[in-house]
Amino acid sequence: MSNPYFTAVEKLNFDYQYLIQPLGSKFRTEIMVDLHVPIQQEIQYIPGVLETLKNAWTQYLALLIPIIMVFWAFVGFLLRHQLLETSIVSDLLPNKEKRGMVAK
Repeated sequence: MSNPYFTAVEKLNFDYQYLIQPLGSKFRTEIMVDLHVPIQQEIQYIPGVLETLKNAWTQYLALLIPIIMVFWAFVGFLLRHQLLETSIVSDLLPNKEKRGMVAK
């Protein structure tokens, strides 16, 4: 069994008219490359930081919004069906007592 690395056929063909352009030339250079990669060849790609962040914030929101909605629906259910004990406390009465404004 032969190693596909050693049996690979590599070709390189340059068809050009001008190879060197002066710096700041108004003409542009176009390079067209046809590259055939075998199906079994592994290609590793590491995205840059900006590309990662661009995709990360949408995934963060896609996860955060449903979790918040489920959390508030759960809390609403607990409070609506009185599964949690709640009470109303006023901050005004202790403040008045401290100032001596409440008559006994």
